[in-house]
Amino acid sequence: MNPENNLNQLRDDIIRLASPREIILFSEKHNPEGVMSSVKLCAVISEGDSRQIEHMIYVNLESDLPFDVLVYTVDEWERLLKNKMSFASQIRRTGRVLYAAD
Repeated sequence: MNPENNLNQLRDDIIRLASPREIILFSEKHNPEGVMSSVKLCAVISEGDSRQIEHMIYVNLESDLPFDVLVYTVDEWERLLKNKMSFASQIRRTGRVLYAAD
């Protein structure tokens, strides 16, 4: 599988496991040939324990594309976005939305 397909599979697996409202790609690394070699994602969930969901993702997902994921509830996300200097604000400004629920 190519890295973009791996990223799409990872996105779909996170959707299946966590039912997020949004998934944002906020960092990607490339090998010397320019091929994506790892990613960092942010998932915003409607409700629940964000740390528990994050743990569940790490435990239950296997991916050919190495990844890190941060999980926030909508309330946590909205609160953090109010501070323009927060990491969440940086993710919002610079990240690429891979998935947004209707």
